Amino acid sequence: PPEIYLRLTGFRYETDVQFGYPRPYQLSAAERDENLFWTFPKLRPGINSYGFEGAEPARPKPAGTYRILYLGNTCTAEGFPSMTELIVRETNPAVECINFAAPGYSSYQGKVLARTCLTELTPDLLVVSFGWNDRWLAYGSPDESKKMIVKRSAAAERMSGLYNRWRLLQFCRKALSPVLGKPTPLDVSRVPADQFRKNLEEIGSDARTLGIPVVFATEPSSHPSIGVPDDVVTSGFAKSKETSLALFREYNDVVREVAREQGSWHLIDLDALMSSRSDV
Repeated sequence: PPEIYLRLTGFRYETDVQFGYPRPYQLSAAERDENLFWTFPKLRPGINSYGFEGAEPARPKPAGTYRILYLGNTCTAEGFPSMTELIVRETNPAVECINFAAPGYSSYQGKVLARTCLTELTPDLLVVSFGWNDRWLAYGSPDESKKMIVKRSAAAERMSGLYNRWRLLQFCRKALSPVLGKPTPLDVSRVPADQFRKNLEEIGSDARTLGIPVVFATEPSSHPSIGVPDDVVTSGFAKSKETSLALFREYNDVVREVAREQGSWHLIDLDALMSSRSDV
C-alpha cells in the first residue's frame, strides 16, 4: 500500500510551524507553550510543572542548598547536569542541579526562561549554553518574531494529529504545494548573530541584577575535525557545509566575547576542549 511504501522510504512533508529542529512531527509530541513555543508534556511522569525533566524545584529554595540552574539545548538536556549533581554530591550533598534545557531550544527561549524563572528559583549559579539551534536557518520568521498558537480547536488538533501520522496525506499536500505554497528556510538564522549576542547579554544582565554569577559555555562539535554531515544541508538547517562551519565558529566566538564583558560572567570553552583532543 502507498502508506507503507512512503514510510519505508522515509518520506515526510511537514507544513506546521517550523524551527528546523525539532520537526513539526516531533513538536506534536511536545506541549505547546505561548512563551517558550514548546516544553516537555507536563503530565508525563518525571516532568515538573515548568515543563522540564526532573523533580519539582522547591520554592522557596531550602536553606543551605546550593542551587545550579542550567539553560540550554539538546547538549544540556541530555543529562550532564544530573551527572554533575551526582559527582559533586559525593563531597557536597547540599548541591542541587536543575535542568531547564530542551532539544531545539535557542537563546531566545533561554532569555524568556531567565526573565521568568531566576527570581522564582533563586539559583546560586547559572550555566548557559546556546548556539547550535540559533544558527540554523529560520522557517517563516526568526525566533524573536515567531508566535505559537497554543489554544487550537479540537478539530484542528485532530487534523494536525492525522496529518503528522499519515504520510499519504503529506504526499498529497506536497503534490499541491505549487498551488498552496511550501515551507522553505529563510536567508537568516533562527537567531541572527547580533540578536544572539543581545540574548546572552540579557540573560547575564538579569542574573547580575539578582547577584547570580553566570557560566557561559561554548558548544562542542566534531564537525571541525570530521566534517559536517550531509543532512545538515539536505534537511535545510544550513545553506552549505562551509556556511554551517563558519557560523558554528562565529557563534562560539560571540559566547567567548560575551563571557569577558562582566566580572561575574565566566567561560567554559567546551569547543576548545574538544578541538584539542586527538581522539575525536
